[in-house]
Amino acid sequence: MQRATVSTGRNSLDLAEGTTAYVALGQSVEIRSRRRSFAQTGRVSAPPPLRRSRWLRPVMPGSRVTRLELFFDLIFVFAFLNVAGLVSAEVTTQAVLSGVVVLALLWWCWTTFATLGNLVRADYGLLPMFGLGVMAAAFVLAIAIPQAFLNQPDDLTGPVVFAVAYLVLRALTLAAFLYALSAAGRSRRQLMLISLPAALAAVLVGLAASVSRWVPAVAVLDVRLGLWAAALLVEYSVGLFLPYTRWAVASAGH
Repeated sequence: MQRATVSTGRNSLDLAEGTTAYVALGQSVEIRSRRRSFAQTGRVSAPPPLRRSRWLRPVMPGSRVTRLELFFDLIFVFAFLNVAGLVSAEVTTQAVLSGVVVLALLWWCWTTFATLGNLVRADYGLLPMFGLGVMAAAFVLAIAIPQAFLNQPDDLTGPVVFAVAYLVLRALTLAAFLYALSAAGRSRRQLMLISLPAALAAVLVGLAASVSRWVPAVAVLDVRLGLWAAALLVEYSVGLFLPYTRWAVASAGH
């Protein structure tokens, strides 16, 4: 059984693991345990400490989800439902692959915003402006899903609208991330490392949006799907090695 020492100034108590010690207010509490935590083993780590200011407020234990985040979740529910329209229009192998690509894209966008919400309050300082821009881009992205890879006659260029909405969403999320991490004292080299996967994926997405200009019409859908899949592969494979993918949840209620 693991033991922990609780120091309350003059006195110390030797407690078994899992025991709760109630200490009077104003006394310092220090708990030491021989068990190695997840943060020590490298599996997860605490989010970087932020300097609280008028523009940023870190998420603290006990924080609740904000209304802005709940509205963002509703937009993504709408986007996930629209994937059915993309696949059910004509059930083919290409349509199923298109649906899988869009689902992976939506999941990556949602988890990125959720990770940001685990670091800073989305309803405080400059973050609401970033959040409103992200929600507007996500709404346009959701509307454009049925036309994500093929144009509809007598309508806007669906693949271009879809790509632009995604790039705006990722740019705003990345800008908010860099802003928050710079407040945590991250170096310029670390910020560039975090930006690299998104920048490379943006190039591939741009190529996917313009593929109809340099590829024969019969191969447009296949090439566009391949470029989108490559962009997501870059985001997932490189992004999973970034530090924020192993952050512990700051608040269980959030």
